[in-house]
Amino acid sequence: MLAAFFLSLVSLTHALSSVPLLGYSTIRIPTWESIDTSDQNEVLHAILHHDRICDLDAIILVTQQDLHATHVRSTYRELLGRTQTRGSSVHLPYLTYSESPAENAKEIALRCDSRLVFASPDDTDLSFDPEEKHVIFLQYPPVEEVNSDTLTSQLSRLEGMFASYAVLFTGSQSITKRQSSLNPSESIPAPSPTPSAPLPAKSYRFLTPTLIYTLGLVFGFIVPLFYVTLTALGTIKSPVSSVTYKGPSVEKKNQ
Repeated sequence: MLAAFFLSLVSLTHALSSVPLLGYSTIRIPTWESIDTSDQNEVLHAILHHDRICDLDAIILVTQQDLHATHVRSTYRELLGRTQTRGSSVHLPYLTYSESPAENAKEIALRCDSRLVFASPDDTDLSFDPEEKHVIFLQYPPVEEVNSDTLTSQLSRLEGMFASYAVLFTGSQSITKRQSSLNPSESIPAPSPTPSAPLPAKSYRFLTPTLIYTLGLVFGFIVPLFYVTLTALGTIKSPVSSVTYKGPSVEKKNQ
C-alpha cells in the first residue's frame, strides 16, 4: 500500500512538472497525429521539420511560463476548440521540458528562410510584409499574471494576417524566463537571425508553484504519516515478551 502511495506521488509530481503542447495548422500534416515521444524538444523538432512546414506563410510559436495541462483544458478551452476546425492538430498534455523553445524558432526561421519576429503581449499593432514568410515567437508570463483573453485575441489577430499558418502553444519553466530586446521593427531576416537576436535572462524564481506544492505535500502529509507509522509500530508489543518462563525449581516449589 505504501509503495502504491509513493508511486502515485511520483506520478503527481511528474504531472505538475511537465508542460503541455497544443498545436494546429491550416494545412494537412499527417505526421502530427503520430508523434510518439514525451520530450518537448523532440516533439517540436518532429513538428517543425516536416517537409510542408516551410510552405506556410507564418509559424507562430507561443510559450507561457508554468503552463500546465489543466490550464489548456480550462483557461484556454477556446484554443483547444480550434484544433477541431483546422487541417491538422496535435495535443500532448504531458511533456518533459528540455530547453527554451526560442532555439526552435531560430532554427526553423533559418531553415525556411523566414523573418524571425519576437513579440510580447503588449504588441497589439504588429504588421508584416506579405511578400515574406515569418516565424513569430511570443512569450507570455504565468497564467496568474495575464488575462487569457489577451493571448487568444492576439493569436486571432495574427491568424487573420496570413493565408496559411501553424500555431504551437507550449509551456516553459520560470527559471528560463527570458525577454527579447527586439521589437517588430527590429525583427531578424533569415538566414542570419541568431547573432542579432539575444534573449537575455530577465529574472529567476526559485520557488515555483510545482516546488511549493511538492514541499507542502511532503511536509504536510508524508512526514506526519511517517511519524504516525513509526509511533504505531513502536506501541506494538511482542507476544513472546508477555510469557513468563517458569523453571524446574519454581514448579517443584509449587508442588
